[in-house]
Amino acid sequence: MMTMETSPVTPDWEKVAASLRRQLLIERLLILLILLFVLGKWGYTYLSSSSCVVLANGAPIVTVENRGVANELLDEVLNSAAGDNAEDAEFAQTIELRRKPSASPLDRESALAILKMKLIVWADKWAVLIDGKPHAALDTKEQAGETLELARQRYGKLAPNLLDEPSFKQNVTVQLQKVDMRKWRKTPIEAAELLFSSDGKPAIHVVKKGEVASVIAERYDMPLAEMRKLNPGRSLDRLQIGDKLKVGRGNTPLTVVVHDLITRTESIPPPVQSVTSVQMFAGKTTVLTPGRSGKRIAKFQVNYENGVQTGRELLEETIIRQPSPRRIAVGVKPRR
Repeated sequence: MMTMETSPVTPDWEKVAASLRRQLLIERLLILLILLFVLGKWGYTYLSSSSCVVLANGAPIVTVENRGVANELLDEVLNSAAGDNAEDAEFAQTIELRRKPSASPLDRESALAILKMKLIVWADKWAVLIDGKPHAALDTKEQAGETLELARQRYGKLAPNLLDEPSFKQNVTVQLQKVDMRKWRKTPIEAAELLFSSDGKPAIHVVKKGEVASVIAERYDMPLAEMRKLNPGRSLDRLQIGDKLKVGRGNTPLTVVVHDLITRTESIPPPVQSVTSVQMFAGKTTVLTPGRSGKRIAKFQVNYENGVQTGRELLEETIIRQPSPRRIAVGVKPRR
């Protein structure tokens, strides 16, 4: 009978140890990932549920429920101010969000109103600058130029005989720069209206000697009835020197200067010539010849600022008829 001998199997202990180490590493990594996930979820929940304060240039503005609400409100402010330009717009201030668990948050409506009031949204636009300050902004340079032309014609069309093109009293330029979106307008017509919007401060006229209400109202190109509304409780029929009257709703950023040409036929008062008479007692006078008025054609340059006449100057005159003098005898005979 034959017998078979088998050799004992020797395990590869190094391979087994390496496999166990890999398995242990994988288990540790899985435990670490689970811990990170749990901590991240807890941190997100903690941070998102904590009150958040919005700061602009380091100064706190408003506190809201959480960071998510803060971002939503900031987006709403940006979209509300910039509209279709929201992609190109940004906040002029540096905005920060900080967690503040102990603070009481405002409701969304109140917080949004404060953010709209405090934050400035700006974008690159073609700005109309008046003495270096932007007062209106448009999308293109051509629109800005059209705006200024509309501004000139606003009062230029009121003068029937323009001596020259209407001009601006202030230094007016157009420049591409970042502009507060509250000054942006879609059309030149809207932008031109903005250039003449009142600053809210009423214009005041101080009554001078010889002035009456109707003359003052005419000077400022306003109906007398409107002047009465601006000055309730004051009798315009009994004005005194030094009285202060409101003659406008406020000052406007832009002033259009217009020079109009008017031609008038005017009479020339006769000059007066006095001659002494020894046959008349002192203090007595008598007209020797009444004289006669002359006539002239006069051309004047009349100056207006935003439709209000500010002065006039004589450019030339043509004498049609020379005046003849009015001669008066003045007595010098002493009384006894």
